[in-house]
Amino acid sequence: MQTTFARVLHLLMTLERSFGLSGLDAEQRAIFDFIVARAAEDKPPSANDIVNAKITSRSSTYRHLSALKDSGMIFDEFIDGAHVMKLMPQFSAFVEKVSDLQVTET
Repeated sequence: MQTTFARVLHLLMTLERSFGLSGLDAEQRAIFDFIVARAAEDKPPSANDIVNAKITSRSSTYRHLSALKDSGMIFDEFIDGAHVMKLMPQFSAFVEKVSDLQVTET
């Protein structure tokens, strides 16, 4: 499926409005974006992966992960001794849809 950059931008803006992402502070948004990027690569990050990305301090990272979980945007799953951060199903479906697009310039 091919689409234009404008279509992808529209989809992203819909996601923003639909799920209240504009209500996230800058650090929460950076962490959420990191999780989304890794989900698009089919490699959900562990909490330690997010800490090691040095988006913010360790304590702030855990505080923001807790807030993202409380808001229903992510959940964690204990896999192979690590807390892996995953997107809630509504976000996962959106990421899969956008990941499948082949963007063309117009």
